[in-house]
Amino acid sequence: MADNESSLRTDILSKELSALPQRVVVTDAYNVVIQSAVNLECRGRTSGAAKSLTEFYNLVRQVILDLERREETTKQGIICLTEEDLDFKKSDQITIVFSLVKRKPGAFGKGAPFESTTLAMTPILREELPDPDNPGYKRAVLGYCYDNEVRFTIFARTNKIANKYAEKFESLMMEYNWFFLREGVQKCWFLKRDSDFTVEESNAKMYGRPVHYFVRTEDLTTISQKTIEIIEIQRSTQRK
Repeated sequence: MADNESSLRTDILSKELSALPQRVVVTDAYNVVIQSAVNLECRGRTSGAAKSLTEFYNLVRQVILDLERREETTKQGIICLTEEDLDFKKSDQITIVFSLVKRKPGAFGKGAPFESTTLAMTPILREELPDPDNPGYKRAVLGYCYDNEVRFTIFARTNKIANKYAEKFESLMMEYNWFFLREGVQKCWFLKRDSDFTVEESNAKMYGRPVHYFVRTEDLTTISQKTIEIIEIQRSTQRK
């Protein structure tokens, strides 16, 4: 995130701005970013709230582990949640492979998922506070919202077991929907279940049940006046 932030600041600082007094340059560049963000009057604090897509996957992993603890699951019934390709060497294990099907800027208009044309193309200003590490400077937190279609494919060694765990996974996601919301996932909705399918390798078969979810996540980034100042000082030195 630091590299992206540095790139953003460098692009914002034009040649005209670089000719102005140093602190004016920093203030103007910082304000350009803040003013381009959507400022929500009802915005909430962000600390520990918003979740990215990767963090959502980790929450799903926590939910599965919690279920296994509650049910005192034996080793044979433990679920492997992974983003890697299916491992046929572990064909006796229930495996759920997750993958991203679609990802777009968050939509805030009316309509079903991915139908609205009112997209959040600009960041949302979540917080603007005095920089605790640099007195006299400001620091802002910007949120970038995304709508994601995520596929979880449940694999098992028989059709019966695959069906059982697909239904179990759907029920689990429904039961823990409050948990996802509490942890900062803005939306987590069941979309569909695709057709059953079978994969085979070296005479070993695995039966797949793909389940799709609509998930709205948010990536947070921090912009600091102090960081902009450091970049501009470095650029000024290089020009000399």
